[in-house]
Amino acid sequence: MGESSSTTTAVMSTNSSPLPAQNPDPPSPPERSPKNPSSLPISGCPTDEPPLPHPPPPPPARRLPAVRISSEYDSESSAFLNKVSCRVFNGLAKIKAQFQSNRNGDINYPQIGFITKYLSVLYDYEDQNAVVTGSFDVGSRLQVKGVHDVK
Repeated sequence: MGESSSTTTAVMSTNSSPLPAQNPDPPSPPERSPKNPSSLPISGCPTDEPPLPHPPPPPPARRLPAVRISSEYDSESSAFLNKVSCRVFNGLAKIKAQFQSNRNGDINYPQIGFITKYLSVLYDYEDQNAVVTGSFDVGSRLQVKGVHDVK
């Protein structure tokens, strides 16, 4: 019984001693656990700041336009007609090249073209001329078309 009275005395003497109080504030109520486990704070991170946003995804790889290559064989003249084309400007225009090759491998009649819906320019390398064709719609049933051979 002496020990319990001395313990009581020690507690009383601790409260009444001139030593500074360790915590003058009353103890805070226990924190409630959040309902969502993903909202628990991570130790070492401040909870009053929002989490950092995810870094933006890398830009998509730039796609190169598809190139179409075709070859036709003419059995009468024993020559190949080779065509290369590629759509550019998101499909608004087409660049086209064509040439013939004979059995010796010589290239004949090379042409280069730039073609859109209303304008086309075809350049003949051997003749060194271009054919420019332009058109436009007048109403729903009438189209005006013009062709000019530039030498």
